[in-house]
Amino acid sequence: MSNKLLGLVLMLLIVAAGWYFYLEQKKQQYELEEHCGKQARAVFEKETIDTTPNYLTSYSSHYNASMNKCFYLKTERLLGRDFDSNKPFLKWMTLLDLNENRELGIFFNNRAQKEVFKCKVVGKECSSEIEWEGLIKPYMQDSNE
Repeated sequence: MSNKLLGLVLMLLIVAAGWYFYLEQKKQQYELEEHCGKQARAVFEKETIDTTPNYLTSYSSHYNASMNKCFYLKTERLLGRDFDSNKPFLKWMTLLDLNENRELGIFFNNRAQKEVFKCKVVGKECSSEIEWEGLIKPYMQDSNE
């Protein structure tokens, strides 16, 4: 076998091995993301009680690859009878680390009084929903997003 052919075969093997490891890494990340989503759904279903028409709940989850953790954000809204039905009268948001089963942050406000009762993420106080969103951003998206 000539040196050129041997070099070409070796190069193809290296490329194939690199591609294989890349695909395995992507597969593993997909499986972790899928597990995170299932874990979050189970928590949401366990925590959520039957709702009335003026009480709305939702959640989102995110597997953060750089932190290797699953985060869960639950949002609860109580719609007031005297207010525009599309806007919440009271709003609670809770951020959880599902791997460690611990609360990382909480946001609670009253739209009628335009008052934030509680806004805190991992020991950092905040005073608005915009600040809250900024503080939870590192948990709910990867650094390359």
